[in-house]
Amino acid sequence: IFFRHMAVVSDRAAADPTLPLQSDRPSAAVPSPAPSCSRTVLVIVMVLGFCGGLWGVPRVTSLWANAGIASASALRAAAVRQAPLWMTPQHQTSVVRNSAEDPYALGMGDIAASDEESRPNGLEVKPWMVRIDKSIAKSRKTKGGNYVQLATVDEHGRPRVRTVVFRGFLEHGGRVAMKMITDARSDKVTQIGKNNAGEMVWWFFKSSEQYRVSGTLQVVGPTDPDVDLDIARMQQWSKLTDAAREQFYWLDADVPGRKSKADIPDGGRDKDGNVLPPPDNFLLMLLWPEDVDYLRLRDNYRQVDRKAGDEWDITPVFP
Repeated sequence: IFFRHMAVVSDRAAADPTLPLQSDRPSAAVPSPAPSCSRTVLVIVMVLGFCGGLWGVPRVTSLWANAGIASASALRAAAVRQAPLWMTPQHQTSVVRNSAEDPYALGMGDIAASDEESRPNGLEVKPWMVRIDKSIAKSRKTKGGNYVQLATVDEHGRPRVRTVVFRGFLEHGGRVAMKMITDARSDKVTQIGKNNAGEMVWWFFKSSEQYRVSGTLQVVGPTDPDVDLDIARMQQWSKLTDAAREQFYWLDADVPGRKSKADIPDGGRDKDGNVLPPPDNFLLMLLWPEDVDYLRLRDNYRQVDRKAGDEWDITPVFP
């Protein structure tokens, strides 16, 4: 419209140089430039406009996007964020990257890691043990990175969950268990005795990964018939800190007897500094995994590992 108007004005100026540039409304007479000059200016403006469009549109669009104006890339990112759940992980990865351009977009990106180096590259089906080894390595220096949530079932069939410390893996009888410790006087020991079903939830903040490990729970005490498990219990006792060992010598609050901390062996050691044998109430607690539900929030990739005999069946699931 602008160029058409300029052409009309130029033609009028060529026909009568004394006419004002805006002859359709009254105004003071303004001399119009010479016809050749008007057409020259018009041609220059058109050429500059064409070249500027080829060179400047992407840069102007980028500036608009940075200023918060709805640019083409921002609209495209908004459209991708509304993509359906059946998208492949590769597409979902692009969703996270596009949404990261918009600091006001809310969703999984608020929880997931933002560094590009840690982003996955597409669908990679791996056993959960391989994945969790890498997750542990990344979170080794994270304070509280070995805290997990363990759920049991009480006598009324209701779930009971608490935070415990993961103590490592134990290979035994061709299987792998996840180690924890507990006190024989705790409620969870009674619950496990009546229903040994349990589930652990482990969230890795560093890599934005979650593992839900369900299976059977087992407590190992001083009278356990399995010699190898009893040895594992003794070894776990020796690995505890002095403060952790002392807790197992505490008496119940409603039981009279020990009144002074001086009666508790310092650090669970004898007078020569040697670690004392574990008291009977110290138990090694094992979770034998049967199902592992893995979720990676950076791209919403999820897989379920189910134990089938000596092998594991791995199934990617959406969502």
